[in-house]
Amino acid sequence: MLGTTYGLSIFVAFVTENAAESTDFSGSASLVVLFTLLVVVLFAATGFMVARLVYRMWAAIQDGRARTTPGRAVGFHFIPVFNLFWAFRAFPGFARDFNALVQRRGLARPRLSPGLFRAWVLLCMLHPVLHATISVPGVALISYGGLIISLWASYFVLLTMVARLCDALNAAAGSPSGRAPAAADPDTEP
Repeated sequence: MLGTTYGLSIFVAFVTENAAESTDFSGSASLVVLFTLLVVVLFAATGFMVARLVYRMWAAIQDGRARTTPGRAVGFHFIPVFNLFWAFRAFPGFARDFNALVQRRGLARPRLSPGLFRAWVLLCMLHPVLHATISVPGVALISYGGLIISLWASYFVLLTMVARLCDALNAAAGSPSGRAPAAADPDTEP
């Protein structure tokens, strides 16, 4: 999903920039190329980390009742256009499947909010829309502001989502009683 979102965003920005004006980039061409490469590397690294997170979170709840496998959860994000639908199955769907697993097993664990996962997906889908409107006369300033706000919001939501996800998965991997296991006393011998 990230690849499609940001790839589309970069493509739309490139096309609209070149169509809107033809300027001489002789002095800043190397800077533009360097910045573009940096952005591509950062987006690729982010995409890799999110794919790894998706695989691991789905692998943690495989009990025969999960709606998908870890491989499908990651792989279906690489199908163009379908990945826009799949993001809503892989992220908010995971929260629902995790909560169902916790309920089936009767565990006293924190629940995950599907709304938080849905918010992150929607924010990621908002980026290319805002980026595409940057070159539209009259709305460029609003689009820049919205893009910056949506980028910061998506990173904040992603960090919150990952923190809650880690807390929930670590708690689910803990003791079956719902309480944290007692720490061993290092002064006593086993």
